Amino acid sequence: MIKNIILWITIFFTILIFKNYSVITTNIIIACDLFIKKVFPALFPMFIISSILINLNFISYINLIFRQFCQKIFHINVNTSYILFMSMLSGFPSNAKIAKEMYDNKLITKNSVQKIILFSHFSNPLFILSMIKYHPLLVLIIHYLVNFIIGFSIRNIYLDQDSNTPIKNNIPFFESLTNAINNAMTTLLFILGTIVTFYILSSIINIPFFKITLEVSQGLNYLNLLDISIKYKTMLSVALLSFGGFCVHYQVYGILSKLKLKYYPYFLARLSHAIISSIIIYFLV
Repeated sequence: MIKNIILWITIFFTILIFKNYSVITTNIIIACDLFIKKVFPALFPMFIISSILINLNFISYINLIFRQFCQKIFHINVNTSYILFMSMLSGFPSNAKIAKEMYDNKLITKNSVQKIILFSHFSNPLFILSMIKYHPLLVLIIHYLVNFIIGFSIRNIYLDQDSNTPIKNNIPFFESLTNAINNAMTTLLFILGTIVTFYILSSIINIPFFKITLEVSQGLNYLNLLDISIKYKTMLSVALLSFGGFCVHYQVYGILSKLKLKYYPYFLARLSHAIISSIIIYFLV
C-alpha cells in the first residue's frame, strides 16, 4: 500500500519536473551556486580541521576549558562538549558530522549523540551576518542563546557516563589528512544533493509556507521580499534559522541514519528554538 502511494507520488513529481523543466534547471543552478559560494567554503575547512583535531586528541584540551561548565550546566560528558564548541564555529550540519565521527571512534555513545544534536543547532555566524538584512548581530546572539536555554532545560535527559578516553591513533598525519578530505567530500556531496533536491521541490510546490521552510537560504531570500514590517521579518528570519528548514533536518538525520535516532525530540527542540527566538525578538526589536 505505502509503496504504491510512493510510486504514484514519484510518477506525479516526474511529470511536474518535465512540465517545469526550465524553472527547475534555473533552481538547480542557483542551488549549486549557493553551495559553491556559501556552504562549501564554510563547511569544508571546518570538516577537515575537526577530523584532524579529533585524531590529534585536541578534545582533551577543549575539555580542560569547558569541562566544568558543560557538566554543571548541561550535564553532558567532557567529550560531548567538543561537539558543542565546534558547532558554534562551523554551523549545522557539522554537529551531526562531528558527532558521527566521535561515535565511530567510540568517544561518545548514542545517548550523547541524541542529546547534543538537540542544542548544538548553530547556524554559521558568517552565514547569519551575510544573509540577515535587519539586526543581524541581535539575531546571531538570540539564535545562540536559545540553544543554551534548550540545553539547560533538557540537562536531565539522555544522561550518559562516557569516559574521557583519548584516541589512540598511530595513523601518519598525511594519511589522516587524506581520510579527512575523503570523509568531508562524501558528506559535502550529500549536502549538495539535499540542497538541490529541496530547491527542486520548492520550485514544484509553489506554496509560500514550503518555499520558506524547505531550505534556509531560499526561505530567507523569500522573507526579504515580503511586504511586512522589519520587526516581523526579523522574527520570521530568526525562527527559520532556529528551525533550520527541512533540508537541514534531512541532512542531520541522513548523516546520523545508521544510529537510528529518534526524530521527534530533534523536531520538538527545533520548533521550541524557533518559537522562543522569535518571541524574544518581538520584545527587543
